[in-house]
Amino acid sequence: MRRSFTIIVAASILLMMGCFGKKKGEEGKARLVVIKVIPGSASTTARENGFQDTVNEKYSQQMVVVDSRYGMSDRAKSLAVAEDLLTAYPDLDGIFAANEPGAVGALLAVKARGLAGKVKIVGFDSSPSLVEAVRDGTIDSLVVQDPFNIGYQAVKTVVDKLNGKTPLKRIPTKATLITRDNIEKEEIQKLLNPDIMKYLKKGAGGPSEEGKKTIGVVPKSQAHIFWQTVHAGAIAAGQDLGVKIVWKAPTTETDYAEQVRIVEDLITQRVDGLVLAPTERKGLVPYIERAAKEGIPLTIFDSGADTEQYVSFVATDNYQGGVMAAKRMAEILERK
Repeated sequence: MRRSFTIIVAASILLMMGCFGKKKGEEGKARLVVIKVIPGSASTTARENGFQDTVNEKYSQQMVVVDSRYGMSDRAKSLAVAEDLLTAYPDLDGIFAANEPGAVGALLAVKARGLAGKVKIVGFDSSPSLVEAVRDGTIDSLVVQDPFNIGYQAVKTVVDKLNGKTPLKRIPTKATLITRDNIEKEEIQKLLNPDIMKYLKKGAGGPSEEGKKTIGVVPKSQAHIFWQTVHAGAIAAGQDLGVKIVWKAPTTETDYAEQVRIVEDLITQRVDGLVLAPTERKGLVPYIERAAKEGIPLTIFDSGADTEQYVSFVATDNYQGGVMAAKRMAEILERK
């Protein structure tokens, strides 16, 4: 009994001092967590680093990242991670979710606890449910890429190479911050709602595919709206440039072995060109370099790889996307 009383008194003192659950030097700062994506993914690691570095270098007097955990690019796993983080840090101020499943998981967790709008969420990428959450204020903002253009430009670089041109080695695509203030603007609506079914319904095939060069396109997965929009952009490029698009996708972003098998199969089939979003920046290098040795031009998109033996790299500047997210978080927490 005496021991229990001592523990209660000690905890009460810590609470009165404002120190419970906090490290020395964190008092008075906004407390943030990051729901990361998957280990080894170059694109998402870059945006996570951009966020963390900006908090550390520009806003260290205002806010601090107290924890970061992987959601494994899965909504259910991201939800579980968000719930654990909200339990571990009951005085949390903000969550940065580095991809769409992470943002969905964070949103569901804060809503379930009645914290929507109180714990600020800045996400990366979009989906219909996330867009509606920005509209109603349960998510503050989203850093959104242009996946249709990424798919289009990636295919175009390979076709250009096949036609004897020399594409740029690095082709950056734009990231845009979506907030409640700008979400209804025409240019934002076009970015959020490209007519992907116009292309996906038609598919890559057509009445006169015979004799066309074949471009294999391998994303990280097939489920997320981001990859479906990349697919639509790739098909649009194929139709405009007169090539056949063969889309082969792993079931999930964590199925590295399946992506390797798909790339190996396409090389063996002697496709004319390849477009690849490497799930893991080191593991896909032997296959990227094998394609180069066999004379198959290959462009990487979305995520980088530890080799230079590719035609082009088409991607958002994900590090700057993370910087953008950190700046937005600092701005909204200053108003809180």
